[in-house]
Amino acid sequence: MEGQSQVTSPYCTIMLATDGSREARRASMHAIYLARALGIKLYVLYVVDTHRTQTLGIHFAEAVQELKQSGENAIADILAVAKDVGVDAEGILAEGSPGPQVCQVARERKVDLIVVGATGKSALAEILMGSVSRYVTDHAKQPVLVVRS
Repeated sequence: MEGQSQVTSPYCTIMLATDGSREARRASMHAIYLARALGIKLYVLYVVDTHRTQTLGIHFAEAVQELKQSGENAIADILAVAKDVGVDAEGILAEGSPGPQVCQVARERKVDLIVVGATGKSALAEILMGSVSRYVTDHAKQPVLVVRS
């Protein structure tokens, strides 16, 4: 069509934040699809919530090790799917409070889009338990795609 300019993607990298949940698996399908369709790199981030496990006292190290193993498994599952469809993907395991860590890793890796899953909790549940997706949408410098369950 003469006179129309081409629209190019503003995305060169995507980061999926996962916790291994059903909601995160749904979000992973969106992230993998976008990365494949755009031919771009996908980072898969799992944050070991050491902030919450500190209350376990002497069992802290055991809890962190179990969470790291869960994170490695969650990342490996997503990387396998990405590889099967030809997406260049890399896993990242981080430690800390999930919301701030997602934003920090996104800045460090200079990602263009963050993809997160959300459970659709009630306002009261979100106040009491917090929400990683809410934190990320409020604090990230990049666009955030929230995939609701």
